[in-house]
Amino acid sequence: MNHNQSQRITKIQFASLFFIFLVVTTGCISHASLIRTNELIEIRIQESSDEVRYQEVQDDEITKSIMEASKIETRFVQLLTNPYSFGSHSEDIAELQRLLGTTPDGIYGAHTRNLHLVALQERGLQTGNIPTIPEKQPVKIVQDVVPSGPCSGITCYAGYEGQYQAELNRVSENIPSELQRALDQVEIINGCHAYSQQALGHCPYGVWDSAGWSTDGSHGHEWAKTIWISNRGVESGKLYDIITHEAAHAYSFNILRTCGTWRAEAQQFFGGEEQLADAITAYHNGNSAFQHYRGTGTGLSTAETTFIATMQNSC
Repeated sequence: MNHNQSQRITKIQFASLFFIFLVVTTGCISHASLIRTNELIEIRIQESSDEVRYQEVQDDEITKSIMEASKIETRFVQLLTNPYSFGSHSEDIAELQRLLGTTPDGIYGAHTRNLHLVALQERGLQTGNIPTIPEKQPVKIVQDVVPSGPCSGITCYAGYEGQYQAELNRVSENIPSELQRALDQVEIINGCHAYSQQALGHCPYGVWDSAGWSTDGSHGHEWAKTIWISNRGVESGKLYDIITHEAAHAYSFNILRTCGTWRAEAQQFFGGEEQLADAITAYHNGNSAFQHYRGTGTGLSTAETTFIATMQNSC
């Protein structure tokens, strides 16, 4: 009970006693009425005491909530300022991810790194403990032997090349998990997409075909929802970035398109669908990632990083 609340009850009690004394000495009220008046005064004192106790409980709960929030924020800042290695795994990283609002798999990857960076910047903390993304090491790519004879399945699609099909399958299994879930029922094909080659006049590195376009301008063919990576794309040395870019298109079409207004807002924010796919590639693979439309080496601003982080947490 605080000082003001104690004073309030003391004043009620004093007033009660004074009133009883005044009535008795002046004889202005009957004995029965006096008893009733005293009972009412006692009820009022009890109600005041109950109010004080209720207020004390509320004050205790508010104090506990403030202390708990302060404890959580202190721990959060401790985790934010700890040093981490890119790709490392620990319980501290899982706890950090929970506080950042992302999947707590305990692995410090590109998505966690970006959320971590934003959280530090929002609090005005130093960002020197943010680990750098390791440079991708060149991988020796082995060509498959494309069997001769009758075709079947994707090998019958116009433009199919096939020498690097096994390599594409392997690399696609290692793209970021946020994009991996967009590849459900999506086929990845090693080949030069015939419709795009005809439209562009050359074989592009990669293509996302959501509708199954043919060289005659028709669509709805069996290669709808496919990602095409040409031999030229594989041999460019930028395979992981190219396949991430095309997977970003699949994410935009298969997930963002059915997630409120996120797709339209993202395309407007980044200046178009291709720029959005490039930005998502830079978000996951680092600023040095190959970006055909934004320009390789173009970094993401804090606002852009925050936008993608929020988008992928929401969708």
